[in-house]
Amino acid sequence: MVGMSYKTLLVPVSDATAVAAAAEPALALAGRWKAHVSVLHARPSPESYAAFAAEGVSAVMVEDLIRSARKEMDARAGQAKSAFESVVKKAGIATGKARPDAATAAWLDAEGDAYDVVVKHGRAADLIVAARPANATGAYPMTVDEFTLFDVARPVLLLPTKMPATVGTRVAIAWNNSANAAHAVAGAMPFLLDAKAVTVIAPPDGDGGLLGEALQRHGIAVQPPVRFDAVPAQAGDKLLAEAQRLGADLLVMGAYGHSRMREMILGGATRHILHEAKLPVLIMH
Repeated sequence: MVGMSYKTLLVPVSDATAVAAAAEPALALAGRWKAHVSVLHARPSPESYAAFAAEGVSAVMVEDLIRSARKEMDARAGQAKSAFESVVKKAGIATGKARPDAATAAWLDAEGDAYDVVVKHGRAADLIVAARPANATGAYPMTVDEFTLFDVARPVLLLPTKMPATVGTRVAIAWNNSANAAHAVAGAMPFLLDAKAVTVIAPPDGDGGLLGEALQRHGIAVQPPVRFDAVPAQAGDKLLAEAQRLGADLLVMGAYGHSRMREMILGGATRHILHEAKLPVLIMH
């Protein structure tokens, strides 16, 4: 279970656009808990890229591909780092080692398999922050794929294309009494403790009242639970509509499991919410 505040935020990025979309909001959040933000630029090695792209070509051409890939990746990394330096300066946050009395930030540039790099750093973090780029179309194009983020087994804050003015002031919890939902609530505790209002949205057999009572014992401002009932095909739309009706600026929910067909109402809504949510979503697998 995450402690009562987040102290290490990890922001995986692939380019300058992702830095603006995810690192800037993460830096704003870091001040709330005096947290350290690690902005991680993970890139494949040019050799592995060339080996994939150059099957059946000559050794000379492979070398050219490697040099070209290295140049392109270095340029992209340089642009991303410049974007990082810009948002850090704008936020007025110091770079370097973490400090107990202030928010800090650091740039990490790691070469290797993106999955391995993100999982290695992510499992040592309290919260992963990722965003959908502004030009997102089609399949959900997060900075790293959703399965990598969920395999980190840490809470993941997914940011919408357009950030709301506040995050975590009014929190909605999608509760289906599953292990994943319980992990998500535990991972969201720093937000829940700070929130002005927290509402549990649960299906008829989801024990929303029981969760609300438990959260109240932490001094959390829990509102009366909201009953939620929908067929799986409509669950995502109805859940987002309910969160909007409540004025929520954060939705907390568990991710689907490997056997997605077994998931009940709220579990089946995960993918739709990843695509369509207009508010930040804290999700955990």
